[in-house]
Amino acid sequence: MNTTLIPTLPIAKVASLAEWQAKQALRCGRAGDDAGFAIHANRMYDLLEAARYPVLTTQSLVRALGRSKAMVMKIERPIINLALETA
Repeated sequence: MNTTLIPTLPIAKVASLAEWQAKQALRCGRAGDDAGFAIHANRMYDLLEAARYPVLTTQSLVRALGRSKAMVMKIERPIINLALETA
């Protein structure tokens, strides 16, 4: 995945792209497609890591997904708690 333009995008746009990848990963997980889950989860992580402000972008993603889905996507618990405390 080419992430060279990701740092120039606003936080909300990158979080939206990461949310789409996370939802696709969750869909694959419910269907029992472990390979599809891994592909979409890795793309989500790539987007978050390429963002200019990765923690703020991840917090925005957590607010969109919710606590339980964020836990399934293996986002760190302190980031989840921080995101939901400030919401």
